[in-house]
Amino acid sequence: MDIRKVHPEVAGLSKGRTGTRRDITLVTLICGAAFGPYVFASVRTEQLVVYGIAAVSVLRMRGLNRRLGGIFQSWVLLLVVGTVATFFSAQPLGPWVPGSLLAGLDNFLLPLAVMLIIRTFDADSVEFTLRRATLVLLLGMSANAILSVLQSQGVMASYLRPFWSSSASASTVAERAETMGRFSGLFNQPAEAGLAYSLALILGVWYLSGTQRRIWCMCLLLLLLVGGVLTVSKVFVFLGVPLALVYVIIGKDLSTRTRILISTSLTISVLIVSSLNVAANWAGFEYFARLFRGPDSDVLSFYTAGRWNSGSGMLSVVQWVLGDSPFIGYGWAGISVAYDSAWTEIIVVSGLLGLGCLVVVLALLTSMALRNQNQSTRVLMILVVSLTIGATFGLPALTANRVATWIWVIIGLLVEAAVIRPQLEPEQFES
Repeated sequence: MDIRKVHPEVAGLSKGRTGTRRDITLVTLICGAAFGPYVFASVRTEQLVVYGIAAVSVLRMRGLNRRLGGIFQSWVLLLVVGTVATFFSAQPLGPWVPGSLLAGLDNFLLPLAVMLIIRTFDADSVEFTLRRATLVLLLGMSANAILSVLQSQGVMASYLRPFWSSSASASTVAERAETMGRFSGLFNQPAEAGLAYSLALILGVWYLSGTQRRIWCMCLLLLLLVGGVLTVSKVFVFLGVPLALVYVIIGKDLSTRTRILISTSLTISVLIVSSLNVAANWAGFEYFARLFRGPDSDVLSFYTAGRWNSGSGMLSVVQWVLGDSPFIGYGWAGISVAYDSAWTEIIVVSGLLGLGCLVVVLALLTSMALRNQNQSTRVLMILVVSLTIGATFGLPALTANRVATWIWVIIGLLVEAAVIRPQLEPEQFES
């Protein structure tokens, strides 16, 4: 066995790429830390790791390439608008009260920190690093799926609570979701878990195309499908799974055997979910089945969970902000409500100016994905960007706890990979 085909970082080091091991170690720490619990107060493991690495990495950061630079600058401008609003905007009036200033600021600083770290990675080994990030996400989300199955049996709640909240007594979204038969493992919100499973599933299909351990990888995809279904997340059902299937259909790097294995995983997962309903009387099965039957009326309200229909609470928040502080919003503290979409969050904290910055970021990502000349990551980047944009309408996808860190790591690496030629053939990325 050629160890360079099993561990890409070794192949990189054997060619004198001294940064490869460091990059792989850092991306492993960052992606792994996002699975960690709250450490103290409201500080999560990922925050300590990402900010700690960023503080050191900024000293050796290379100049931003033109593509990532546009995203970086737009995000910095967004931060400037939010900061100005924090100091100069009036306090929210009416039924709204300010939220947490530090939490709001952290939501937008963390992506910036991730981008700074990515820019310290060696360009020659960026695809190696992308595959390592994918592997960590696949293994972590597969383990989370197992935890979700155990959670559905009522044996994990006390162990999972440190991952849901820093408070030992406050009610959590995850606990309320459990009463509906929705199980998300380490994630406090099923929507966040659904997005994470979606990202892992799409990356898993890409990873499968370049590995010789296809049966092993298929088992991970199977766990991802089961875990995603247990969240009963519309993001997973209507975005993650369809986009992964699109990759199966159009991915030129997928062999017929790989397509058969993925299709088999999907079929087996359906059978497993059905057996869960029969054997364990899964409370969420009826809710899951309703997604395909649809409601008797008010389809928009049903499929957006009351977010985008006329008179919804989310739109009421948007209308209030646009009437009270339309250009800069209320700053990082925002207001103490569930934003339920990236668009609501950005309008609340930075108004229409911040909204413009977000539109520019997403437009740049879309343009990069469509113009990506790296054939090994082109389809992957298009699907990841599509997933991210679609998810913004159901949750703050670019700032959500845990999953936003992975999204920015993957997007950052894909942007870096888009401007370099692939260094190795797919089979050489074995890990």
